[in-house]
Amino acid sequence: SWLIAIVIACLGIRAVTLPISIAAIRGSREKALIQPKFQELTEKQKSLSMEGDQSKAQEVGKEIQAFTNKHGKLFMLKGTGNLIFFQVPLYITAFAAMRGFANYPDVFRGFAMESPLWLDSLALADPYALLPLLTASIMMTNTELFGSIDTEAAQINPLGQAETTSVGGQNTFQKYQKWIMRGSAVMFVPMTWNFPAGVFVFMSTNLIASTVQNRLLRLPVLERLLEIPPPPERAAAAAAAAAVGSPALV
Repeated sequence: SWLIAIVIACLGIRAVTLPISIAAIRGSREKALIQPKFQELTEKQKSLSMEGDQSKAQEVGKEIQAFTNKHGKLFMLKGTGNLIFFQVPLYITAFAAMRGFANYPDVFRGFAMESPLWLDSLALADPYALLPLLTASIMMTNTELFGSIDTEAAQINPLGQAETTSVGGQNTFQKYQKWIMRGSAVMFVPMTWNFPAGVFVFMSTNLIASTVQNRLLRLPVLERLLEIPPPPERAAAAAAAAAVGSPALV
Protein backbone atom coordinates (compact mmCIF):
# COMPACT_ATOMS: atom_id res chain seq x y z
CA SER A 1 0.00 0.00 0.00
CA TRP A 2 1.43 3.36 -1.06
CA LEU A 3 -0.59 5.12 1.64
CA ILE A 4 1.03 3.07 4.41
CA ALA A 5 4.42 3.41 2.72
CA ILE A 6 4.14 7.22 2.77
CA VAL A 7 3.20 7.21 6.48
CA ILE A 8 6.03 4.79 7.38
CA ALA A 9 8.54 6.78 5.30
CA CYS A 10 7.55 10.01 7.10
CA LEU A 11 7.81 8.40 10.55
CA GLY A 12 11.11 6.79 9.57
CA ILE A 13 12.56 10.14 8.55
CA ARG A 14 11.37 11.57 11.89
CA ALA A 15 13.08 8.75 13.80
CA VAL A 16 16.37 9.05 11.88
CA THR A 17 16.51 12.83 12.29
CA LEU A 18 15.45 12.83 15.96
CA PRO A 19 19.00 13.68 17.16
CA ILE A 20 18.95 16.74 14.86
CA SER A 21 15.63 17.85 16.33
CA ILE A 22 16.92 17.40 19.89
CA ALA A 23 20.04 19.43 19.09
CA ALA A 24 17.86 22.17 17.55
CA ILE A 25 15.61 22.33 20.62
CA ARG A 26 18.65 22.40 22.92
CA GLY A 27 20.15 25.28 20.93
CA SER A 28 16.90 27.25 20.86
CA ARG A 29 16.43 26.84 24.62
CA GLU A 30 19.98 28.03 25.26
CA LYS A 31 19.35 31.05 23.04
CA ALA A 32 16.08 31.79 24.87
CA LEU A 33 17.89 31.88 28.21
CA ILE A 34 20.62 34.31 27.12
CA GLN A 35 18.67 36.45 24.65
CA PRO A 36 17.01 38.70 27.31
CA LYS A 37 20.44 39.74 28.62
CA PHE A 38 21.59 40.64 25.10
CA GLN A 39 18.41 42.63 24.45
CA GLU A 40 18.85 44.45 27.76
CA LEU A 41 22.39 45.45 26.85
CA THR A 42 21.48 46.63 23.35
CA GLU A 43 18.51 48.67 24.65
CA LYS A 44 20.74 50.20 27.33
CA GLN A 45 23.37 51.15 24.76
CA LYS A 46 20.72 52.68 22.50
CA SER A 47 19.26 54.74 25.37
CA LEU A 48 22.70 56.01 26.44
CA SER A 49 23.59 56.95 22.86
CA MET A 50 20.34 58.91 22.50
CA GLU A 51 21.07 60.70 25.78
CA GLY A 52 24.55 61.58 24.52
CA ASP A 53 26.43 59.72 27.26
CA GLN A 54 29.07 58.23 24.99
CA SER A 55 31.43 57.05 27.74
CA LYS A 56 28.80 54.83 29.35
CA ALA A 57 27.60 53.73 25.92
CA GLN A 58 31.13 52.57 25.12
CA GLU A 59 31.26 50.64 28.40
CA VAL A 60 28.03 48.88 27.50
CA GLY A 61 29.47 48.23 24.03
CA LYS A 62 32.39 46.43 25.68
CA GLU A 63 29.91 44.35 27.66
CA ILE A 64 28.12 43.43 24.44
CA GLN A 65 31.42 42.47 22.83
CA ALA A 66 32.30 40.29 25.83
CA PHE A 67 28.85 38.71 25.61
CA THR A 68 29.25 37.84 21.91
CA ASN A 69 32.77 36.53 22.51
CA LYS A 70 31.40 34.21 25.19
CA HIS A 71 28.33 32.95 23.36
CA GLY A 72 29.42 33.46 19.76
CA LYS A 73 28.50 36.17 17.27
CA LEU A 74 25.89 33.92 15.65
CA PHE A 75 24.20 32.82 18.87
CA MET A 76 20.88 34.20 17.55
CA LEU A 77 20.90 31.43 14.93
CA LYS A 78 21.04 28.64 17.51
CA GLY A 79 18.40 26.03 16.80
CA THR A 80 17.56 27.29 13.30
CA GLY A 81 19.66 24.74 11.43
CA ASN A 82 16.99 22.06 11.75
CA LEU A 83 14.38 24.32 10.18
CA ILE A 84 16.62 25.60 7.38
CA PHE A 85 18.51 22.43 6.47
CA PHE A 86 15.90 19.78 7.30
CA GLN A 87 12.30 20.96 7.54
CA VAL A 88 12.20 23.14 4.42
CA PRO A 89 14.13 20.69 2.19
CA LEU A 90 11.96 17.86 3.54
CA TYR A 91 8.73 19.54 2.44
CA ILE A 92 10.21 20.50 -0.93
CA THR A 93 11.49 16.96 -1.55
CA ALA A 94 8.21 15.35 -0.49
CA PHE A 95 6.19 17.71 -2.69
CA ALA A 96 8.49 17.10 -5.66
CA ALA A 97 8.34 13.33 -5.13
CA MET A 98 4.54 13.23 -4.94
CA ARG A 99 4.19 15.45 -8.01
CA GLY A 100 6.70 13.23 -9.79
CA PHE A 101 4.70 10.11 -8.93
CA ALA A 102 1.52 11.81 -10.11
CA ASN A 103 3.04 13.07 -13.38
CA TYR A 104 4.36 9.65 -14.41
CA PRO A 105 1.48 7.20 -13.84
CA ASP A 106 2.96 4.77 -16.37
CA VAL A 107 6.09 4.43 -14.24
CA PHE A 108 4.42 4.53 -10.80
CA ARG A 109 1.23 2.65 -11.60
CA GLY A 110 0.69 1.50 -8.01
CA PHE A 111 0.69 5.09 -6.77
CA ALA A 112 -1.73 6.26 -9.46
CA MET A 113 -4.06 3.25 -9.24
CA GLU A 114 -4.36 3.08 -5.45
CA SER A 115 -7.60 4.65 -4.20
CA PRO A 116 -7.67 4.39 -0.39
CA LEU A 117 -10.73 5.42 1.63
CA TRP A 118 -12.71 8.10 -0.26
CA LEU A 119 -9.87 9.06 -2.62
CA ASP A 120 -9.98 8.36 -6.33
CA SER A 121 -6.19 8.16 -6.44
CA LEU A 122 -3.17 9.31 -4.45
CA ALA A 123 -2.03 11.04 -7.64
CA LEU A 124 -5.22 13.09 -7.92
CA ALA A 125 -6.66 15.85 -5.78
CA ASP A 126 -8.97 14.93 -2.91
CA PRO A 127 -12.48 15.15 -4.44
CA TYR A 128 -13.98 16.43 -1.18
CA ALA A 129 -10.94 18.47 -0.04
CA LEU A 130 -10.96 16.63 3.30
CA LEU A 131 -7.20 16.13 3.38
CA PRO A 132 -6.43 19.84 2.76
CA LEU A 133 -8.95 20.70 5.48
CA LEU A 134 -7.38 18.16 7.85
CA THR A 135 -3.89 19.52 7.25
CA ALA A 136 -5.09 23.11 7.67
CA SER A 137 -6.89 22.20 10.90
CA ILE A 138 -3.66 20.69 12.28
CA MET A 139 -1.87 23.92 11.36
CA MET A 140 -4.57 25.99 13.08
CA THR A 141 -4.44 23.80 16.19
CA ASN A 142 -0.66 24.14 16.39
CA THR A 143 -1.01 27.91 16.01
CA GLU A 144 -3.47 28.13 18.90
CA LEU A 145 -1.55 25.76 21.20
CA PHE A 146 2.07 26.54 20.33
CA GLY A 147 1.98 29.86 18.50
CA SER A 148 3.26 28.46 15.21
CA ILE A 149 1.98 26.29 12.36
CA ASP A 150 4.94 23.95 12.83
CA THR A 151 5.89 22.97 16.39
CA GLU A 152 9.53 22.73 15.31
CA ALA A 153 9.45 26.43 14.49
CA ALA A 154 7.63 27.12 17.76
CA GLN A 155 10.49 25.51 19.66
CA ILE A 156 12.97 27.76 17.87
CA ASN A 157 11.02 30.97 18.43
CA PRO A 158 8.09 30.57 20.84
CA LEU A 159 5.32 33.13 20.33
CA GLY A 160 5.89 36.19 22.44
CA GLN A 161 9.41 35.21 23.47
CA ALA A 162 11.09 37.52 21.00
CA GLU A 163 8.74 40.37 21.71
CA THR A 164 10.59 43.41 22.95
CA THR A 165 9.34 46.78 23.96
CA SER A 166 11.72 49.29 22.44
CA VAL A 167 11.61 53.00 21.75
CA GLY A 168 9.46 52.37 18.68
CA GLY A 169 7.08 50.04 20.52
CA GLN A 170 6.38 46.36 20.02
CA ASN A 171 7.65 44.76 16.86
CA THR A 172 4.80 44.76 14.31
CA PHE A 173 5.36 41.19 13.11
CA GLN A 174 5.51 39.81 16.64
CA LYS A 175 2.36 41.72 17.53
CA TYR A 176 0.35 40.17 14.69
CA GLN A 177 2.27 36.90 14.32
CA LYS A 178 -0.55 34.67 15.54
CA TRP A 179 -3.05 36.31 13.18
CA ILE A 180 -0.62 35.85 10.29
CA MET A 181 -0.33 32.15 11.17
CA ARG A 182 -4.12 31.82 11.35
CA GLY A 183 -4.51 33.50 7.97
CA SER A 184 -1.86 31.23 6.46
CA ALA A 185 -3.68 28.13 7.74
CA VAL A 186 -6.98 29.36 6.23
CA MET A 187 -5.44 30.33 2.87
CA PHE A 188 -3.63 26.99 2.73
CA VAL A 189 -6.86 25.20 1.69
CA PRO A 190 -7.73 27.12 -1.52
CA MET A 191 -4.06 27.44 -2.48
CA THR A 192 -3.41 23.68 -2.30
CA TRP A 193 -6.88 22.41 -3.29
CA ASN A 194 -5.63 20.68 -6.45
CA PHE A 195 -2.44 19.14 -5.02
CA PRO A 196 -2.10 15.32 -5.18
CA ALA A 197 -3.65 13.60 -2.15
CA GLY A 198 -0.32 11.90 -1.42
CA VAL A 199 1.20 15.28 -0.55
CA PHE A 200 -1.35 15.82 2.22
CA VAL A 201 -0.84 12.31 3.58
CA PHE A 202 2.83 13.13 4.04
CA MET A 203 2.27 16.66 5.37
CA SER A 204 -0.43 15.74 7.89
CA THR A 205 1.59 12.75 9.14
CA ASN A 206 4.67 14.93 9.52
CA LEU A 207 2.77 17.66 11.39
CA ILE A 208 1.15 15.19 13.79
CA ALA A 209 4.46 13.37 14.41
CA SER A 210 6.22 16.70 14.99
CA THR A 211 3.56 17.81 17.49
CA VAL A 212 3.71 14.55 19.47
CA GLN A 213 7.51 14.54 19.39
CA ASN A 214 7.87 18.07 20.69
CA ARG A 215 5.22 17.58 23.37
CA LEU A 216 7.16 14.57 24.66
CA LEU A 217 10.45 16.46 24.55
CA ARG A 218 8.93 19.10 26.85
CA LEU A 219 8.54 16.56 29.65
CA PRO A 220 10.97 17.47 32.48
CA VAL A 221 12.21 13.88 32.82
CA LEU A 222 13.19 13.75 29.13
CA GLU A 223 14.69 17.24 29.29
CA ARG A 224 16.99 16.12 32.11
CA LEU A 225 17.83 12.85 30.34
CA LEU A 226 18.68 14.61 27.05
CA GLU A 227 20.33 17.62 28.74
CA ILE A 228 17.83 20.08 27.26
CA PRO A 229 17.58 23.38 29.19
CA PRO A 230 14.12 24.12 30.59
CA PRO A 231 11.86 26.64 28.82
CA PRO A 232 12.42 30.29 29.87
CA GLU A 233 9.14 30.49 31.80
CA ARG A 234 9.97 27.37 33.82
CA ALA A 235 13.52 28.57 34.45
CA ALA A 236 12.20 31.96 35.63
CA ALA A 237 9.68 30.26 37.93
CA ALA A 238 12.41 28.06 39.42
CA ALA A 239 14.66 31.09 39.96
CA ALA A 240 11.82 32.99 41.65
CA ALA A 241 11.03 30.04 43.89
CA ALA A 242 14.69 29.74 44.85
CA ALA A 243 14.88 33.45 45.61
CA VAL A 244 11.82 33.25 47.85
CA GLY A 245 13.00 30.12 49.61
CA SER A 246 16.57 31.17 50.24
CA PRO A 247 15.85 33.73 53.04
CA ALA A 248 14.03 31.06 54.98
CA LEU A 249 17.17 28.97 55.00
CA VAL A 250 19.22 31.74 56.60
